[in-house]
Amino acid sequence: IEYPEARELQLVFDMFDVENNYDTLTVKSGKGDVLEVLTGQKGAHRTKFYPFSKLLLEFKSDSTGPAQGFRISQVIESRYSEYTFT
Repeated sequence: IEYPEARELQLVFDMFDVENNYDTLTVKSGKGDVLEVLTGQKGAHRTKFYPFSKLLLEFKSDSTGPAQGFRISQVIESRYSEYTFT
């Protein structure tokens, strides 16, 4: 996920339901540094804002256990605004 003009990105999930500790969604910076590991049942969920314009997502599953998965419905970006005060 990349928004070159963004200073921060946030992921919005309609649903998040994966097998706790066995299925994980790892959010990484564009350079591959781990920012957060999501697992378990979170329902509709928003992540924190990550201070990057590019995120890598890595999903790992052991392919067992009943869970619905996840659905990202939106990526929210924020940008720097420049103001001049006189």
